[in-house]
Amino acid sequence: MKTRAAAVNLRIADLHTHSTWSDGKHAPAEVVRLAVRAGLSMLALTDHDTTRGNAEAAERCEAEGIEFVPGIEISALDRGEEYHILGYFVDGCPELDDFIEAMELRRDRRLVEIVTLLAESGVAIDVEGIRRRAGGVVTRSHIAEYMVASGHVNSVRSAFERYLGPGCSAYVPSAAISVEHAIGVIHGAGGCASLAHPGEWLNERIIEVFGQMGLDAIETVHPSHDERLTDYYTSLADRFELLATGGSDFHAVSGGGSNSPGAYYVNGENVDQLRRRALQIRSGSGQAPESNE
Repeated sequence: MKTRAAAVNLRIADLHTHSTWSDGKHAPAEVVRLAVRAGLSMLALTDHDTTRGNAEAAERCEAEGIEFVPGIEISALDRGEEYHILGYFVDGCPELDDFIEAMELRRDRRLVEIVTLLAESGVAIDVEGIRRRAGGVVTRSHIAEYMVASGHVNSVRSAFERYLGPGCSAYVPSAAISVEHAIGVIHGAGGCASLAHPGEWLNERIIEVFGQMGLDAIETVHPSHDERLTDYYTSLADRFELLATGGSDFHAVSGGGSNSPGAYYVNGENVDQLRRRALQIRSGSGQAPESNE
């Protein structure tokens, strides 16, 4: 299983990273610096529901001599379940800009709703303080960190387990659009769509249905996938004629290589396939993407 970037002379890519524009702890340029240090030759920035960090990352990638893949990770719903859809080779366009602005407004309303629910549970925290702490898109992680800093809980994990996680008193889903809509947004921006971190034995029928909606790929390599799951989702990608993506889902350096860009990666051929698929989408071609080898 591809789990660590080791050789600089290989074409290796981390296609799942986050910056301070969503719930990451490092600015886009710093994410690129860490990727270069790890020996990556290709990098995608996939912040939640925004592409606002892509320009900075692209500029730094160009300066460092590695290829940048403009990306996004969109939260979406299907039959009451939340899924994350990664977009690759997305181009800026009015429709994508409108979507990002709408999602920023949605997340801000969600912040106010969560803070209200927390207050009803006896946890009083400051909305403006959380906004200042986040500095960009506000996620539940920012709220949890603020709760820790304010002394309401001892850890981020505790905040999620007691208040912010599904089924808890202050849980509000982040997703506001359907999976099909998310795929459409990505395709409309000239990109290709991949199902992020499907996890432990996701129902095969769901992947088939998403494929019928236009899904182009599935994330086979991810920190939550052991070798068994990586092989399983690779076989499903072959069966449903989906491309394969993968990456570290990097958010912050917290000690150890498993928390760095490039700790989990795919090879350059995966990126080449995604690029060709994106070109097909932009040209309006109905040609199916190449299957994985």
